[in-house]
Amino acid sequence: MNFSEFSVSPLWKQYKMFKEIGREVKSGNMPLTSYTLIHRDAVLSADQKLTLESWADSSMKEMESQYPADSLKRKPKTSK
Repeated sequence: MNFSEFSVSPLWKQYKMFKEIGREVKSGNMPLTSYTLIHRDAVLSADQKLTLESWADSSMKEMESQYPADSLKRKPKTSK
């Protein structure tokens, strides 16, 4: 995920990224083990994980309150 490009991504993609962040942190897959082996100070505490999960969840809820539901879902590609 590149946060410098995040704000120019379509709404559905931003929403999906928040969802994935929450899921990956909750499952223990973020940060990556390969990253924390090199950067030992990047291991997240339980409180930090909860903060990230809460941030992702509240960001999704904020988007849900601001935008139509269909704008937060990827539109299927139409065949010609």
